[in-house]
Amino acid sequence: MKKSMPSADPSSANTAAEVLIVPPTEDSDSVIATFVRRCVVDGIDFYFEDGDRIPSQPVAGLENLRAIFIDATRMDECRQLVDAYRAQGVAIYPMQLDSSAQEPNGTQSWLSPRVQHMSTVDAGLTVPSPDLRARLLARDEDVLFDQLVERLYQWQAGIWYDTTCYNWEMLLDISDVTGDSKYADAALSQMHRMMKEVENKLVNCDCIAPFRPMLRAAVDRQDHTIIDYVREHTDRYLTQTPRYRDCLVNFHTFPNTVRAEIIWQVLPSIALLGQVVEERSFTEVAHDQFTRIHHLLFDEQRGLWQHGIGPRGLTNVFWSRMVAFTLLGTLNLLEMTDENDALHPVLLDTYQRICANLPGLQREDGFFNSVVDNAVPSPESSGTAWITAGLIRSKRLGYIGEEYDAVCERAWQATLTRVWDGDFPGHMTATTVSRVPGYYHRMGLSDTGWPQFPLRAMCEKRRTKQVAAACSA
Repeated sequence: MKKSMPSADPSSANTAAEVLIVPPTEDSDSVIATFVRRCVVDGIDFYFEDGDRIPSQPVAGLENLRAIFIDATRMDECRQLVDAYRAQGVAIYPMQLDSSAQEPNGTQSWLSPRVQHMSTVDAGLTVPSPDLRARLLARDEDVLFDQLVERLYQWQAGIWYDTTCYNWEMLLDISDVTGDSKYADAALSQMHRMMKEVENKLVNCDCIAPFRPMLRAAVDRQDHTIIDYVREHTDRYLTQTPRYRDCLVNFHTFPNTVRAEIIWQVLPSIALLGQVVEERSFTEVAHDQFTRIHHLLFDEQRGLWQHGIGPRGLTNVFWSRMVAFTLLGTLNLLEMTDENDALHPVLLDTYQRICANLPGLQREDGFFNSVVDNAVPSPESSGTAWITAGLIRSKRLGYIGEEYDAVCERAWQATLTRVWDGDFPGHMTATTVSRVPGYYHRMGLSDTGWPQFPLRAMCEKRRTKQVAAACSA
């Protein structure tokens, strides 16, 4: 069936969707949610209603429909409508909940990763769809924010890990930008429970990362129990952590490698501790480690941090989330360093050089690839969202200027197109340092994602608006 392409006007996008999803009537939300999130990441133009909802009943009157994914149990119930669409040339895909997603050629399981990729060719879908992008960008940003906040608020810390750090940071940020203390209260309650019930073995950089939001909360609430805990455990961490080429290693089990994420996971916490307890020695440790890691891993020619170094040398791979880690970590240290400190110009120059490379690495759709300087197309969610957050924050603080507005806006829009019903699918699951760019592509993109990635950008954008409003008042 030959049809003209739909208008990108969001007002007409509902009736112009190319794909209709008819879910099973039984409780299968998690299965269908996974299928839909994959559509979001792939850019498949599916029909949805306000609030990021897939209708429970089949929809008639779609003007540009090319494919229907319908649960096989509902074929008889929907026969008349399905047959009418089929007569118009629409491809019909009966789906099953009990079909194995592990079958190499399985095309009937809602969970099969092959289904959407095969159907895009068979049904002639426009992928990625500019109309889906337009509809996703037309949604109310406040609603998206609330959905992500609600999802994050349901989370509970269970281990000393980097995700614990990020989620606590976001709970504190949400309290700041909304004025609702319940989110900070939740973070504080979890911090005390973790200190009391969960041993922190300090065996990797992720274990110390949560100290950053803990110190922030402790200063705000004058909570000396947290301060004492962080100080004691930081002393232990610095004593027991191996060094490679005089740099802190990420994992005790890999004592001969250094990864750049130390710049983000560890050094800001140590520098902040120095400020909180008013002991310069902690600040000096943070600054010394930055200088040493900078010498090893900052690529002067490319203006980016190398992912890591080991006995075989540098990785020469620039993973998008590592670019975001080092962008935010350098910015965090820059904010805490006095302008008269000898390290300040190094931090500022490093940060601005990273920023200067971003326009040339950004895709036309606003995303950054999972390996930012690799031509293999793999638009990645987490790095894009956090680079967005760093740019918004650093412009507000005066470290970069208006020349980055276009880069920031494109990245912001790309971030919004991956937000779906409180989730943020499409972040790279690879974390291990590899010298082979293909490793990061083979690991694939997450079907769910973590709300703290877009929330960081959203909170920074809200802060910027609030500061502007306060200045104009």
